[in-house]
Amino acid sequence: MSLPEPYYEVTARGSRVIALGGYRFSKHSVVGLKTRWFCGSHHSKGCKAVIFTVEGEIVKCNNTHNHQPVHARGRLNSNK
Repeated sequence: MSLPEPYYEVTARGSRVIALGGYRFSKHSVVGLKTRWFCGSHHSKGCKAVIFTVEGEIVKCNNTHNHQPVHARGRLNSNK
């Protein structure tokens, strides 16, 4: 099974997030060229889903969540 097409969004506060299959991932840490993105529900629900990118390209993705997707709320602007 293939993943849906991920894309970047910008939040109302100007932060960049990755949107993937109804879930949003926020930047957590950057080491060199590698960036770790946590599920937006990581802190509130303990979700372990994570994406790793290198220079904007997804190189690893654990898209297993412990909650339902959070659908678009109309607060974000798409930047595909």
